[in-house]
Amino acid sequence: VCLHLRSSQRHLNNRGAQQKLAEALSTLKGSTVELTIVEDDNPAVRTPLEWRQAIYEEKLAQARESIIADNNIQTLRRFFDAELDEESIRPI
Repeated sequence: VCLHLRSSQRHLNNRGAQQKLAEALSTLKGSTVELTIVEDDNPAVRTPLEWRQAIYEEKLAQARESIIADNNIQTLRRFFDAELDEESIRPI
């Protein structure tokens, strides 16, 4: 497994953290995992945190679309002149 890490986060990259992460990945996979951590600032390659943020943003967009398209929400907005606070929407 090869993970990327931004140089601004290099303080997180130490032997103990690598060992714990490799053990957790090995336990999850059920076999030994060889872990490589590459420090780079290439925006074309995402770090695990950047992947997590991208997935969250995608789920958030889907949640907003779903709420806005919901017939019950549309009815409340129409009959009660309700306003939807889109900033309060969170994916589950």
